[in-house]
Amino acid sequence: MIAFIKNCYKGVLTVVGVIMIMTALVTFYTNFATSAEVKQLREDTKQDIALVRTEFKKSMELDRNITRLNNTNENLLRIRLLLMTRPNDKDLLEDYENLKKQKEELQKAIDKR
Repeated sequence: MIAFIKNCYKGVLTVVGVIMIMTALVTFYTNFATSAEVKQLREDTKQDIALVRTEFKKSMELDRNITRLNNTNENLLRIRLLLMTRPNDKDLLEDYENLKKQKEELQKAIDKR
């Protein structure tokens, strides 16, 4: 029996080598995603990007509204100071009322978020 194995060692090594190569190939290719998995990942990625984009737009709009509110508050302060020096100026009173309305609208938009 030992003599037979010594004579056939090349055949045994070939069979073992083929089995090892087949095992390696099967292991390697099972790690690849199927086309359905790739399609699902692509759809999930598109949905994630759309969600991030809408959140970013909302964040930017909120930031713009906060900046506008700060500017409106500064303008209100300036008009109040001017109204102290000229209390009967109709244009200043009108601007003051418009700025108060604008401030309320901006505050509502910010509070809505």
